[in-house]
Amino acid sequence: MSIYLYILLSISDHTLGRFTSGHSNFEPNEINEVFVEETFDNLPFCTSRSACAFLQANARGVNQQRLCKCSNDEECPLTWDTSDGKSITQGSDQYKFCRKATRLQQCKARQMAYISISTVDKETETYRTRTEKLLCRCSENYYYQYHDMKVMDVDTETRVEEFLYKCLPLPVCASEQICKSITETHEAFLVKRRCNCLSGCPTIGGKEVESQHVGKGMLHHVKCI
Repeated sequence: MSIYLYILLSISDHTLGRFTSGHSNFEPNEINEVFVEETFDNLPFCTSRSACAFLQANARGVNQQRLCKCSNDEECPLTWDTSDGKSITQGSDQYKFCRKATRLQQCKARQMAYISISTVDKETETYRTRTEKLLCRCSENYYYQYHDMKVMDVDTETRVEEFLYKCLPLPVCASEQICKSITETHEAFLVKRRCNCLSGCPTIGGKEVESQHVGKGMLHHVKCI
């Protein structure tokens, strides 16, 4: 986000993730990089072993979202590649790293699976560093789901924002429940599945979709048919 998600819509609750006090009417798992207003130069630096970008393959092709910038003249790879040694792939999502990616074990029940940590300058409300750390790999049909958040003051100038995620299966949607959220900008089109519809989750278009302008893009909520 200078504004930032979790998930991420992962991150990819991935967002991102991945929200700020300026958008506190959204829960963290509803926010995505639609809110990001940072240029590459203004991105925070990645800490050690942090993912530097998130890629998603969907109906609009391979979409990418930078999370932080690598240091020491290293570059974050932004091409979908399962064999470059700098990627962790989970279904249609791929996390990219500045250096060699760590091999992950499958997550155990109730294990914390993903953590997003940012250090924030209180005066400017800008991010200094960012850590997007995958702790384990979700089993098939399980996804990173927002679990909890913590905000801690380090000193008078800095605070730390921490978002925690676990691997959970998607629940069955209730009637007319939002089955997926989509964030759309001129640079990316990212989809976050929220639950499984009994009768199918439609694409954008039609009365099942609620859309609104947020930041520099659009946030779409799609309901079950």
